[in-house]
Amino acid sequence: MSRCSNCLTTKTTAWRRDQTGKLVCNACGLYYRLHRTNRPVHMRKDIIQQRFRRRVKEDDAASNPQSVLSSLISISPSAAATFALLEQQHNTLQGNLNGQPLFEQQNALQARNQTAPI
Repeated sequence: MSRCSNCLTTKTTAWRRDQTGKLVCNACGLYYRLHRTNRPVHMRKDIIQQRFRRRVKEDDAASNPQSVLSSLISISPSAAATFALLEQQHNTLQGNLNGQPLFEQQNALQARNQTAPI
C-alpha cells in the first residue's frame, strides 16, 4: 500500500515524488513546491476536501436566434438592429460557403437595388 513519506497518509487524490524520489501525497508535494520545505505533520487532514464547482447549464435559448432576437428587442431596439444586421451578414457569408463567390452576391444585390423602383 502506498504511504506518503512525509505525513504517512494513505489517502490522496494523486501521488507525487519529492526531490529525493520518495513517494509523497498530493498535499505534501504541492506544499513543497510552493514553500520549498516539507509540509508540517500537524497540517495533515484525514478528510480530502473537494471544491464545490458550479455546473454550467446549457441554455437552449442561446442556440435559437429568434429567442436571442426577442431578448435583444426587450433590452434595446438598437441592439436588435445590430443583431439583425449581423444575421444578414452571416447569411450572406453562408451563401459564399455554398459555392457562389461573395463579390458576385454583392454585385447581384447592387444590380437588384439599382433596378428596383423607389
